[in-house]
Amino acid sequence: MKEGLAWLLIITGVPLCCAAGLAAFLITYEAYLKGEKPDKKLALRQATQMALIALLFFTLIISGIIWFLLNITRFI
Repeated sequence: MKEGLAWLLIITGVPLCCAAGLAAFLITYEAYLKGEKPDKKLALRQATQMALIALLFFTLIISGIIWFLLNITRFI
């Protein structure tokens, strides 16, 4: 049962983390292009950094949830 729960979280978490990274990229890229001095190179670099940070953040959240649930279900 514990392994099934972990796989369910992994299967749903990975696409959602990727979607969060993509959303962060698109929002940041669009914001930098609509600024006072639009620069495509700077916008691409900043958007890529923000996407990686969002991807890492949500991956850590999913990993923490999986770890927490696996340790809680050990006592049940």
